[in-house]
Parts: sequence; structure tokens; C-alpha cells
Amino acid sequence: MICALLAIGAAADRAIAEAPEKSDWDGLYTEFGVRSRSNTIPGVMTGVIGIIHTDLRSGASVRGGLSFYTTDEKRDLLTGAELGMRFHMGSTVAPFIGIGGFVCSSEEDVRADDDGIDNDGDGVVDEAGETKSQTKDIIGGIYPEVGVHVWLSKYVGLNASLKYHITTEGRKFYYRISTVGMYMQF
Repeated sequence: MICALLAIGAAADRAIAEAPEKSDWDGLYTEFGVRSRSNTIPGVMTGVIGIIHTDLRSGASVRGGLSFYTTDEKRDLLTGAELGMRFHMGSTVAPFIGIGGFVCSSEEDVRADDDGIDNDGDGVVDEAGETKSQTKDIIGGIYPEVGVHVWLSKYVGLNASLKYHITTEGRKFYYRISTVGMYMQF
């Protein structure tokens, strides 16, 4: 296993060394994370797809994207946005530290046959069975993180990180979450 990682690292070093000198790059990223359920904390799954900008001179990356969040307890899929920043060393295998935040919400359909509004746009106000969507849950949070990024080529990299989510749901929803992700330069 170690020999395979060293071989991948050596191949990536050669590919990166042959790449033209650049001071920054932009790309797409995707990342998924899970937290197993315990007696006191519900299971959690998160994911994000977005864009990233990296400044190789300073070793900083800024990323933002569309995210999802779900837990055993809420039994709901919440969607929203995530924004984060990472500081890393500019090498093939690059450890990093970072900070980020997210906000997600979900909606549900509720009865709307007595609100005085034509909710379905058919010209009839307050018809029997008419519904409307309303916000059901909102959750937000911030997180510090540590991890490692491995460049497989000058265009593609993988990362793994450990985050500590501090959410608006209170101490019951403070938890560690493990993530894996992929970056693709464009």
C-alpha cells in the first residue's frame, strides 16, 4: 500500500513538474462526508459540488458550492450552500487546515385551501385540496477542518478531511465528520 502511494506521488510529481508555471488555478470539486450514528448523536451525511479557486503563492483555496445535508433524526433532505477556505502547502501530498460554513433548508407541502390565494395558478382561489410549499427545517453551521490533498496529475486531485461541525441545532448536533473529495482543474 505504501509503495503504491509512493508510486502515485512520484508520477504526480513528474506530471506537476512538467506543467507550465502558474500562480493560481480554478476548478470543480465535489466532496461527501458521513458521521455514523451513536447513542447520543444521529448519523449524518453531507455533500457538496462547487467551484474552487487556489492561489499557489499563498497556499490558500476558496471554495463554494451547492450542498446537501441529512440526518437520521430529521429524516429529511436539506439543500443549500457551503463556503470554505483552506490553507495548504503547495506539494503533491499537501496537508491543510481550513474553515467553512453551510446553510441548508427543506420544504414541505401544506394545505392552502383557506388562505385567500390562488397557490396553484389555475385561477381558482382556495379550492379543495390546494397546497403550498413552506420551509420546514433550516440548519446552518461552521466548521474547522484538517486534512490532506493528493495530486494525481496536474489536473486531478483527491482529498480526505476531518471536520468538526458546530450547528444551529445546539450541542446535540456538534460532531466530527469524515469527508472525501475530488478536485478537477479547468
